[in-house]
Amino acid sequence: MGLPSSEKRKSGYRGWRWLHGLLALAAAVPLLVQGLTGALLAYEREIRNGLGDGAAWTGGPRLGMEALHSRLEAELEGGRALFLIWYEAETEPVRIRWEMADGRQASYLANPVDGAILPSSTRWHRCFEIILDIHRTLGLSRPGQVIMGSSALVLCGLLASGLVLQAQRSSGWRRFFGSGGFRRKRGKPGWKWLHATLGVWLSPVLLIIALTGAIWSFAGIRTVIGWLSGSEPLYGAILALNIQETAQLDLELVLRTAEALAPDSGAKRLRLPERNGQPARFEWAPESAPYENFRSRVWLHPESGTVLHSQPLSDYTPADRMIRWAYPVHIGKWGGELTRILHFAAALSVPFFTFTGLWLYIRRKCQT
Repeated sequence: MGLPSSEKRKSGYRGWRWLHGLLALAAAVPLLVQGLTGALLAYEREIRNGLGDGAAWTGGPRLGMEALHSRLEAELEGGRALFLIWYEAETEPVRIRWEMADGRQASYLANPVDGAILPSSTRWHRCFEIILDIHRTLGLSRPGQVIMGSSALVLCGLLASGLVLQAQRSSGWRRFFGSGGFRRKRGKPGWKWLHATLGVWLSPVLLIIALTGAIWSFAGIRTVIGWLSGSEPLYGAILALNIQETAQLDLELVLRTAEALAPDSGAKRLRLPERNGQPARFEWAPESAPYENFRSRVWLHPESGTVLHSQPLSDYTPADRMIRWAYPVHIGKWGGELTRILHFAAALSVPFFTFTGLWLYIRRKCQT
């Protein structure tokens, strides 16, 4: 004899609640860290400006990148740049990843006018570098990246199970969205109602954040995107470039080629070879780019500065464009300030859901 329909519903509800709790416990710490760090990163520029990290100069003729490199080499007593980011706007500092003479690496921000290191800006830049690393990898490199990517996928399961639980508890669509369900007891808000209702309203934003974040953690997801779009992504493709193993870097020629390729680009990125026989990679965002991470790329010969291979923005496959759109969508900049605020609120809601969910679990266990 089968169970009555009411018993079946209760059994199904308990099963979904068990799954929801299990997923929450499995990913509580990574999701808590992602929520807090994501909220900070959403307004990084505003936070740094509020802490007095604005431009410390009034503008003037920009120092050439080779002269700036020489200035840094003298100030840091040797070493060399591994990565350079510079901007057309004279109010934006130059960002440098520097390798010391003893092999240590550090990031610096420099005045584009005279090449002097900006101590305050460098300090806050390094601070947010650490926050970004924790957000992406928990500071554990590739294993941490897998953990954080997996927690993003677990968040999708939490959202799905939470919506099912809310649907089973609700007698209609108005109750599903929280109308009339608020309860107060002894002057305290109904935490269960807040937990469920905010979860329903923020689920679309959290789902977008989770899926776009997972794209950067797993190559398999990018492969699936390529399969769905009917194209292979250029992102991460291995190139076979003809460079002698003894080829050494000629920074002047490489920088000269880079400047000639994108004289008016807003942001330019140059990754220099870490050892002999490696190419330099130069990236810039053309005027037609919908967002700053849609960049054309060229690989340059380290000795002559000649172009070995190019991937202009116009050659991006549909898969590449989908992958590139993941970043502005993830951080909420795709729809202006409104979506940025929504993504900020969603990031802060993750710690809220963590603590209220734990409190509801403890209270339920104490009552039973």
